[in-house]
Amino acid sequence: RSGLVVVPSLRRWQAMSGFAQAADGPSPPTKRAPPLRAFTALEALRGLAALSVTIWHLACNHVDDFGFAFDPVNGYCMRYPLYLSVDFFLVLSGFVLSHGYAFPCDLDGVRLRIRFLGYRTARLAPMYAFSAGVMACIGARTGTDGGNAPSWTVPVEGIISLVFCVSCSHKAPLALLFLLGVSTQLLIARHSANLNLIVLPWNAIRCASAFCLGVAGQRLYTWLPAPEQEAPISWAATTVELLLVGALAPMTLFPGALQYSDFAAQWLFVGIVVVFAYGRGALSHGVSFIRIFGTISYSIYLNHWAVITVLSQMGLLSGSAVMQVIVAWTALLPYSFLTYYAFEQPANRLLRDLVDFIWAPTPDHDLSVALHMHKLAPMAKHYNPIEFQRDP
Repeated sequence: RSGLVVVPSLRRWQAMSGFAQAADGPSPPTKRAPPLRAFTALEALRGLAALSVTIWHLACNHVDDFGFAFDPVNGYCMRYPLYLSVDFFLVLSGFVLSHGYAFPCDLDGVRLRIRFLGYRTARLAPMYAFSAGVMACIGARTGTDGGNAPSWTVPVEGIISLVFCVSCSHKAPLALLFLLGVSTQLLIARHSANLNLIVLPWNAIRCASAFCLGVAGQRLYTWLPAPEQEAPISWAATTVELLLVGALAPMTLFPGALQYSDFAAQWLFVGIVVVFAYGRGALSHGVSFIRIFGTISYSIYLNHWAVITVLSQMGLLSGSAVMQVIVAWTALLPYSFLTYYAFEQPANRLLRDLVDFIWAPTPDHDLSVALHMHKLAPMAKHYNPIEFQRDP
């Protein structure tokens, strides 16, 4: 009931994918579009990435306890660089948004883009504002700066979504997408040997690089044969999953390994997203059981800084690294469940309904969108909900 959404106005698309009634009467029965297939493995990975960011920020505040190795000159982490989870988020966003939104480049596409931007705002803004308010209250109470450090990614991702929306980037050639990804990486490499960049314009360039590679990964995914709903585990797919995950180890576990290894990590993330989206390996099947963390991952990501701040002020983050993680997650997970179900999800639905009310499409427009989606029938076998969810 949660996950990454692929077709805007899911109710209307499900209703029209079988081609509803024509103006002069009911149409002959036609074959309905394939059912939506959930990327449960990707949703689970998104949750794990959000939890890994909490470990990263705990380690930044308690370096000696966690044993992270920092570069003495540049001050960045050379061991366990969990800040790369942000790059995974952006690769995943590029994959998902290009997978679910193929905007027609005409007048109907303009209307669809406006609704898309409304849905993205409904998805990102409420929890962003809520977490900012919580941190402001904590700052006023404790005398800290009251800023939510990880939230810098939200406006950057909003800008990237806007560029994606207006650019018809879903039609960009695959070679161009890879070229954009490589060129932005080379631009960053002239400035920094790592991707721990949180200041404009380098953080935006970093995120744009990962997003472009995610869009390219979605193109590669559509070339794969359509996965079956209940396909058995493939040991070949399992081997590829193990190789991709294992390839991350040399660049994350050993101090000083490959100075520019962060850039290679973005490419590995593309492979991981594509293979885990296919969902035929044992690893992708296994992680699917913890998809609940993906459901609340946005709340986890925006809440964890407040939880760490409060626990630190209370003197509860002490002792071994494992104990600090257990204490932080014990407080963070229930709080994130609460904010997701009590605030984030209801606010998202309310704002989406408001977008539909203000920008209600005409029947002719809905039919044109349905016809456009029908032209994408070869992609329909890959449609899957992840980013925005609306109950049918």
